[in-house]
Formats: sequence, C-alpha cells, structure tokens
Amino acid sequence: MFERCTPGALQVVVCAGEEARASRSAQVDTDHVLLALLRGDDDATGRALRAAGVQASAVQARLPERPSQEALSETARLPFSPATKKLFEQALRAGVRLRVESRPITRALLLRGLLDVEDSAGARLLQDLGVDLNAFAQICDDLVVAAASDD
Repeated sequence: MFERCTPGALQVVVCAGEEARASRSAQVDTDHVLLALLRGDDDATGRALRAAGVQASAVQARLPERPSQEALSETARLPFSPATKKLFEQALRAGVRLRVESRPITRALLLRGLLDVEDSAGARLLQDLGVDLNAFAQICDDLVVAAASDD
C-alpha cells in the first residue's frame, strides 16, 4: 500500500513512527498519526487541523500514559495498531468514495481515514479538543478533491 502514497503521506507514516518511539509506545497508533499530520506547516491538512483549533502541543498533552518500554533499536520498525491499520483501509475507501482512487494516497486521505475510525485514539483526541468530526470530515473531503484536481 505504501507504494501508492505521495511523498508527503509517506513522511506522515515515518513521523508517526518517530512520535510512537518518542512516547515509548510499542506500536504506532492513530494519535501518533495525528501528531505527524500536524507537522506539515506548509501543508493544507496541517493548516486545516490548526484552523479547527488543533495544536500539536494540545495533542501531546492529551496522549495517554503508556507503560515504559525497553529501549528499542533506532532501526526497529514499530508495528501499526489495529486502529492505524484500519485508518489506512479507510483512507483507501475514502479515495474510492470520492472518486480519486486512481490517485496516490495523500496526507488529506490519511486524515480522512483517521476521522472514519471513530473509536480510535486520534479521533477521540480531536473530539476532546472540540472538533466536530462530521463537519471536519467534509473539510477533509474538500481537501482530497482539491488535491486531486491540482494534478
């Protein structure tokens, strides 16, 4: 699946792994993906999140306490949580629904996938920060379609 990702989406996956490692998590969860999406200063997805009132510092402050893990090798690849796997699946489904399935997976599709995994840590964090997931999903759909039409 990662071969279908844009460089920006691949960077989100890499950054999510870094966030998971920094929080000493044993797996990459959707809250790590959310933090990685917020790293994009010049990216429409990051700007949309910030416009909705979501700041990286607020997300980090709400990260769940995770039991301390033994130091992992810097090169060890952390597994994705079931919710993160579902996020990728939902991103692909959103692409089909929005008729951009022939396009690469973008950062906006990853965010849309996160919103569709409603019981995930990332979606709960957004709700805790006051984001209306249904309204924000429409914004994400618009970002996905706009990115596809820019090609």
